[in-house]
Order: sequence, then C-alpha cells, then structure tokens
Amino acid sequence: MIHQNKMIEKLPSIFEIRRLIESIGESNDPRLDRRVSSNTDLYQVKMALKYQFLVAGTAAEVSGIYRPRNEPFQNAYETEIFGEPAAVFILRKSRQKTKDIVIIGPCLPLKKEYEPWTREVLDYVNFHQEPFTFQTNPRSSKRTLEACSTYIFNCLNWNGSFEPEINNYKSQDTEWKRFTNSCISKARLIDLFYNYGLDEANILSFTSPLRANAEITANDVPKSLNILTRIAESYFLRLCKARY
Repeated sequence: MIHQNKMIEKLPSIFEIRRLIESIGESNDPRLDRRVSSNTDLYQVKMALKYQFLVAGTAAEVSGIYRPRNEPFQNAYETEIFGEPAAVFILRKSRQKTKDIVIIGPCLPLKKEYEPWTREVLDYVNFHQEPFTFQTNPRSSKRTLEACSTYIFNCLNWNGSFEPEINNYKSQDTEWKRFTNSCISKARLIDLFYNYGLDEANILSFTSPLRANAEITANDVPKSLNILTRIAESYFLRLCKARY
C-alpha cells in the first residue's frame, strides 16, 4: 500500500483536474479544437464536466444516449441524509443483455465546504430540459464532449495501474496514455477511494444500479428516492469533510 501511495502521486491530482475544468471559458477554450463547433456553449461544457466528475459518469451518461433530460422525471432531487442537505442525481444506464433502463442515484452533500460544485450542478441540470445536449444526434453530442475533454486535459496523462479493484474488476491498462474523457470517472473513483475513504462496498453503492425497467414513469423515481437515500447512508458521511 505504501508503494502504491507513492506511485499514485504520479497521476494528475484531483485539484489539477478540477482546476482545468474551472478554467473552461477563461484560459481554456476547447472551441479551438477543429472537432468542436464555434457555437458550443463553454459554460455548458464546464457544467457537463463538473457533473461527469461528481457522479463518476461516462460521456454517454452525460451527453449521449443516456444523457439527463427533465422528463419523465427530474435529473436531480434535494433531500437530507443524517440531517445534512444532500443532492440525489438520477442517472440512466442500460443493461447490456436486456437493454432495460437502469436507475442509479449517487448522493452528494450540498454544503459548499464539503463539495463546492454540487449546488451549482443541481440547479443547472434541473433548470435545463436537456442540460448537456450539444448536438441533436446523441452520438454527435457525446463526441463533442469527448473532443472538448481531450483538448482541456491535453497536458495530463493517465495509468490504469492505480485504479482500485471494484467488483472483481481491475484495469489491465498499465501503460501511460493521454488523459481523455473516459479517465474522468476513473479519477473520481480514485478520489472517492483514497481521499474520502470509501471502500469497495461504498463505491458500489455510489455507482451501482438500483433496478431496471423497460419504461420508467414519472412516479417511479420519487418512490425510489427513499431507497436511494438509504443506500447512500453507507457512504454519505464520509463525503462530508471539508477539502476545498
């Protein structure tokens, strides 16, 4: 463990990743990449990457086919866990075999001293009908976010050797490579594991599906909120520590 902790220092720090996201629209303009339209809203890009980092999501879950859209249910809800104000973010996934929609609901503290991005992202995703849709075609929208990420993080590298083993899966990517959009969720899991002390069971609670339905109605998610918050009780207080 000591050896791994020393080696992990070679990875880009969480503070550096967050700093680069915050720099979008100020000192960092991904529209300079020819794959990104000059009409792309830079604040929308910034919010999309903040959201992706917070929930440890993929590009498809942020701007692609499973992107947030405020129907038939909200993208996020406010609640309390152990008396602490919290946000429950509703993500859509798809089971590989059945293709049914899967709901997951990572919960994050709303107090700014614990997580300065939660309130901003919560308000943004609920205010916009499709908050992170860059193109009408989901695949094109996803590719736009990926291109923006490649441009923004072009100074960083990644190595899967340092990713924690979750659910019997360990990354086999042991070579250093360019930091791309897919590395954002991996960096977040490392953040949760090493900096917040979430163990494997906690991370599975944060990232695992609640259930699957072929069609989800507006009434399903509110009924599930109680279950989602109860699941989050296993890890939520570990996230309530001032780091920023």
